[in-house]
Amino acid sequence: MINLLLNLKKTHKKVSNCYRYPILQISVISILFMFLVISCGPLPPGEYNVPETTNTTAEKTTNTQATPTTVNLPATATVDMKKLPYFRNAYKQPPRVRDRRALANFHLRMREIGQNSAIVTNCTFDILKAFVANGLPPIVTIQLENSSTFISPMVHYDNNSKMVHLQNPNSESKRRLSYEEFEAAWDKNTTKKCMILTPRKLNKADVQSVLGKYLPANASQQINVNTR
Repeated sequence: MINLLLNLKKTHKKVSNCYRYPILQISVISILFMFLVISCGPLPPGEYNVPETTNTTAEKTTNTQATPTTVNLPATATVDMKKLPYFRNAYKQPPRVRDRRALANFHLRMREIGQNSAIVTNCTFDILKAFVANGLPPIVTIQLENSSTFISPMVHYDNNSKMVHLQNPNSESKRRLSYEEFEAAWDKNTTKKCMILTPRKLNKADVQSVLGKYLPANASQQINVNTR
């Protein structure tokens, strides 16, 4: 079909240049040539280039970044209590443990002596680890089997040995618990919570910012922070 079209085009040129042919014959050949051009349609694919559209280019260059949703805690972390003098001041009088409000009562006493503290509820073990990794040892209530209840800062964790260390700020000795023992004894029969002591007052946004260094956003959205 393409060869025929080319031949007709040549013929049409020759006829147009020849004054011996009648005008009617030239007109017929011209009409036939135009009819064949229309009937043949566009050139076959591959004989011309189609430029990329904006959408096509965007599909090639778009790079979607997923929001981090995994825990990014270090395998181990330790807080040196010697570097936190305000903890030693808070523990000059060891907190009394009489009932489930022991941690809340300790928090109230901190307010009385002008110490900044916050009660964080709806915690998880990973949240406690994140506080330790940030240098803020969370104070927790522990009730061991066949033992009295006590309130102590968590100063160390290690995923390899699966051990937690608790320490009175005014003592060098540490109480060591396995992860299993700790989670069974932490805030027994109550909502999981901890208390944070800081040099300055913290609000919920501050606490979420601290946790956001190591935990996904949804992990800290569940917490409640009481600084009153």
